[in-house]
Amino acid sequence: MTRLAARVVPVRVSDLGAVEHYILVALAAMIVWRVLLLLCRRSRRSGRRWYREDYLHSAHWRERRERSLALAGYRCQRCGNPALPGIPLDPHHKTYKRLGHERDRDIEVLCRNCHDAEHHPLLSLVRSLLRALRPSLRP
Repeated sequence: MTRLAARVVPVRVSDLGAVEHYILVALAAMIVWRVLLLLCRRSRRSGRRWYREDYLHSAHWRERRERSLALAGYRCQRCGNPALPGIPLDPHHKTYKRLGHERDRDIEVLCRNCHDAEHHPLLSLVRSLLRALRPSLRP
């Protein structure tokens, strides 16, 4: 039985064609992203703290957020309202399984009211009741 040994052959970037160069750059980017994810996961920050303080402020998330808003037509995907002053649109993760490499269907664009209702249904119910009672409370 023969053993195959992997051999690393040094190659100059200038000797590569356009396709090989593209593949090399893509592989390097994937490796860097994976290493950063591993480092962040192993840091002292908890998962939720890392998500709020690091991931949501990353360049990747800013690009992903803008893509989601554009795909939704800058409107809430539940109620259809556009972004209004004081009521911004929030991309909402439906799942955290692919955090860092989300698919389009993993994110739902919601207005602040719908997003609050998603995370805090009781608070949303109380706000709705107060809005409904507000006209009758006026003298």
